[in-house]
Amino acid sequence: MYFIVLRNNEIPRAQWAPETLAAHLAWAKESFESGALRMSGPADEGRGGAYIIEAETVEAARAILDRDPINVNGCCTYSLVDWNVQRGKDLLRKP
Repeated sequence: MYFIVLRNNEIPRAQWAPETLAAHLAWAKESFESGALRMSGPADEGRGGAYIIEAETVEAARAILDRDPINVNGCCTYSLVDWNVQRGKDLLRKP
């Protein structure tokens, strides 16, 4: 299953502790390499960001997101939408 994740910055990114940002980037790299994080990036004007996550269940998707240091440290919150991809699924397939 795929999930769209909309991230909202509760604290402006410029105010995140450097170690929190570094840990978030490490989480993103690890999640991408494992195949769970399929696409990600910040939104314009520093409001937040968006991700596409692949997981078996909504609980599994939340478990992935709840390990992200920016969520753990209260810098961000997220909303999660299950997404039944109909077209373009080949863009999301693992290499």
